[in-house]
Amino acid sequence: QTWATWWLGDAMGALVVSIPLLTMSGASLRQAFGDWRWMPTTLLAVGTLASAALAALVGGGGGAMQSPLFFLPHLLLCWLAARSGLFAASTTALLLTSGTVIATLHGIGPFQQADAAQPVAMLIGYICSLLAIPLLTTALTGEIAFNERRWQLALDASQIGIGDWDLAHGRIEFSPRWLALLGHRSQDFGDHLQAFWSLVHPDDLDTVQRAFEPLRASGRINCRAECRMLCRDGGWRLFELHALVSERSASGAPVRIISTARDISDTQAVRERQDLTQSVFQHLHEGLLITDAQHRVIEANPTYSRLTGYSRDELIGAVPPLLRSAEDDAERTAQVA
Repeated sequence: QTWATWWLGDAMGALVVSIPLLTMSGASLRQAFGDWRWMPTTLLAVGTLASAALAALVGGGGGAMQSPLFFLPHLLLCWLAARSGLFAASTTALLLTSGTVIATLHGIGPFQQADAAQPVAMLIGYICSLLAIPLLTTALTGEIAFNERRWQLALDASQIGIGDWDLAHGRIEFSPRWLALLGHRSQDFGDHLQAFWSLVHPDDLDTVQRAFEPLRASGRINCRAECRMLCRDGGWRLFELHALVSERSASGAPVRIISTARDISDTQAVRERQDLTQSVFQHLHEGLLITDAQHRVIEANPTYSRLTGYSRDELIGAVPPLLRSAEDDAERTAQVA
């Protein structure tokens, strides 16, 4: 039993120490302490250690395990893992575990008051729970982040930008794809709602606002509009916008809106060329037929119908008399050959 206890203790010690060592990297350090992140990371870590000490003191030995404060460090570790990553949470768990073991060896804390046959098992269970919380939280947040990256890649491949409207605070956040479509690397033009409206062409502003107005109604969650938006180089690009309400207040007013943007400038140019070609085809003063390889009519303009007396419906799919002789000559040539 003594050998098993020592072996299990060494295994738990190796596990507690190995997780921070294996997860330590430049990226994990930046996630935990980069820029301003060191402040919430430090506060959560100190809060976790302080709550564990407070639970032991308030609970009075073995009574600490019946106190709700006993599980407060687990909640703070969960929060720390979700916010600052596995390295910060596992390092805090290592410090908490070390402090708990040292206190138990000196007869301090909730575990030294337990039944003599149970303290080691209870301490090991406590340590396992401290390790499991950051691991499970990181696995869950990692899965969520993976799904978000997958959808983001799909949207990027479709050349679709995303805008997150926070109406409660009057903010909007553009996705990197939308910024790239506008020629920006960062949202240096501002994150307030007016920053979006300032990018919309003045002639399209009223149209977009009227198109988005139905979002205020509780039954309408999706709207569409087309508008020109100002790019970084000073040019205008045509965008197709879709907006939907993702969150409403208790009164039914929209609180958060998700919008998508797709650059349709090239599509619009193709559409305009097609409209021009169709207009020329329809108003041409000469009769014009379009046929397939078998001389069957695919399209005929009004002038041809007026000159021949055949309606468009009569011509579609038929071989016109004008081309039948050419078709017969081709068949006779094929037979002679």
